[in-house]
Amino acid sequence: MAIYNGRLPKLNEDEIKRYSGLKHAEGFPEQYVKEAALEVQLVAEPRGVYQCYDYDPETHTILSNPPMVLDATGIIRHLGNAKKVYVLAVTVGEAVEERSSALFKEGKSTLGLLVDAAATTAVEQVADQVNELIDREAKKQGFKTTWLKRHVVLKPCFFASRSMSSLT
Repeated sequence: MAIYNGRLPKLNEDEIKRYSGLKHAEGFPEQYVKEAALEVQLVAEPRGVYQCYDYDPETHTILSNPPMVLDATGIIRHLGNAKKVYVLAVTVGEAVEERSSALFKEGKSTLGLLVDAAATTAVEQVADQVNELIDREAKKQGFKTTWLKRHVVLKPCFFASRSMSSLT
């Protein structure tokens, strides 16, 4: 299993606004969004893991240990006759969730909400970084990647998975 230590030089402020429900808000102070991005950058520990597995398209099975039989028609259709799949998971660390919770406890609920949205943005950015590594690795092996996003955010630490990159 490959391990990735990510980087977060800048968070996408438009995505922070989107995740916080402010995409179309007018007159909202931009400084709050910038502050939330900085809060996340200061405490985040961006990391990820990924693994390539053989895939049996006839039985819809990822040949991991233990094997994972897929039953969702959308993912089965997406994978088609893929020979391999990549599964990945990323995190920005528990300290981000702790910071968001602390802000809520301090009565800074707006900033707490924005830090939560910034954390989700950060997770996506780290997943994109891992995707780039997978693309390069797959290309070296002569495969073409296609992506199907599946996002999960679990508490208490931020976690997202983007899985089932099929290789054909």
